[in-house]
Amino acid sequence: MSQINQLPNLPQKQQVGSTAKYKNVPKPYLDVAKGMEKQFINFMISQMSNSVKSDKPDSSAEKYYKGLMDNERANIMSETKNGIGLKDIILDQILPNQLKQRANVQAAIKQYQHGADSKREN
Repeated sequence: MSQINQLPNLPQKQQVGSTAKYKNVPKPYLDVAKGMEKQFINFMISQMSNSVKSDKPDSSAEKYYKGLMDNERANIMSETKNGIGLKDIILDQILPNQLKQRANVQAAIKQYQHGADSKREN
């Protein structure tokens, strides 16, 4: 039990919506991109698991448990800060151009204001 108490604090996973990168992306678009990335990761993990040969076939309970584990792994991987990068590619394809341009303009204004504020402080 003392070994458990000595484990280092693991970093908390960062939610996708909390990053400034996705601040101007509407929630429905972000949910679609995140869901598609999770589905892809889940499929990839299940295919990798199927490629491992075993001596005896899995029982239905083992298949169910492995499916739950694959789903949870996919969920964790897709909710990290950058995931595997598929979310950004999907958003680039499905997000309308006017929303992209508005996000770019807002980011440029924020960067300019940050630079002006830092010059005033000096």
